[in-house]
Parts: sequence; C-alpha cells; structure tokens
Amino acid sequence: MDKGLLVNRKKIFMRAYSRMYSSIERSFDGDSKEIKNEAVDNIESALHALMDFWERVHDMQEFSQELRSIMKAFRIANDKLKHTKDYDRPASIINSFSFPIMFPMCFDMQYSWGDIKDYLDPNRDSDMKRYPFYEKYLKDNEVRCTFKHVIDLLEKEINL
Repeated sequence: MDKGLLVNRKKIFMRAYSRMYSSIERSFDGDSKEIKNEAVDNIESALHALMDFWERVHDMQEFSQELRSIMKAFRIANDKLKHTKDYDRPASIINSFSFPIMFPMCFDMQYSWGDIKDYLDPNRDSDMKRYPFYEKYLKDNEVRCTFKHVIDLLEKEINL
C-alpha cells in the first residue's frame, strides 16, 4: 500500500475527528436541535473515516489484540449505519457519566454510543461475532473518549 495514500487517509480521519469534537463541544453551548444533529452527523463522518483508514492498514502489520477488538466494535457500528435503514443515530446526548468507566474519563454532558442490539441480523455471523466487542468497548461509553482511545492506540502502533 502506498504510504502517501495512508498518510492522506489518516489526515482525512483526523480532520473528521476534529470536526466531530468541535461540533460536540458547540452542541453543549446551546439548545439548537440543528447543532445537535450536526454533532451526530459528524460522529458518523468520523466513524466512516476511521473505518476507511482501518480498511487500508489492518492487514499491513500485526496489531495488538486490544486495537483489533476495538476496531471490531467500530466496524459493527459503521456497518449498522451503512446497511440498516432504521438505524441512523449511533449516539445520544446524556448529562452525566456512566459505568463501566472508560479511560480517559469524560464528565458532564456527553454523547454516548447507543445500543445496537435491536439492529443485529441473527443470520449474519459477523454481527453476532462483533456485537460483544461493541458491548465491551463502545456501548454506553462517551464518543470522544472512545475515538481518543483508538487514536492513541493507532498512534502507538502505526508509524505514519
């Protein structure tokens, strides 16, 4: 794989992450439904960009079990967004923190990953295999923290 292409995909993901982070922060400043919808749209864009990057690097080298497991969680979230017509909001806003706690911890208002159990296809093996990873790494966890965690792992494991 062309290293220049990988660097470009990483930049695209990091810009999407930055837009997501900023729009989430802005959404807490007001009560506009439009701004909150923009934040969720940017969560979706960051998720798609992350998976686009991962699809290009996941077979290039050995990655830690933790990174591979977290990426399975992100992958099923992305798959549900792309292929399930009724599933269009991966995260919802809450005003607290929840358990289990994921580090780094984030407090106050936050967007947390929702449950996708009702959108699983029992005839699709990949759904049934990936859902436990979603439950462990994403479900009910704060969106910015989960993205930051995977960014930290990617930075540690990929030299770009």
